[in-house]
Amino acid sequence: MLKSPYRAPNTNAFVERVIQTLRVEALDHFLFFGQKHLDYVVATFVRFYNERRPHQSKENDPLPVANGPPPDKPLELAVSIPLSEVRCEAQLGGLLKHYYRQAA
Repeated sequence: MLKSPYRAPNTNAFVERVIQTLRVEALDHFLFFGQKHLDYVVATFVRFYNERRPHQSKENDPLPVANGPPPDKPLELAVSIPLSEVRCEAQLGGLLKHYYRQAA
């Protein structure tokens, strides 16, 4: 058993949240038929979670709240994209989906 880092007592809370997310969003949807199957599902989900899932960052601001945008940041209008240009990449039998715009 690994102990939490000495000067980072909140590490355990972050690890528990990641495990809960993995269980609720992936593992609860499958019946596993062996260790290799479990390893495949976990590896696929972790890769999706780290690479494809939208993260909140400076370049990926959260959606505006019901009261409108913050006063220092004007609301930008969304650009319509025809559905013929939108592609879907599904993994784990459609449980994980990543939508992207087809290159011109």
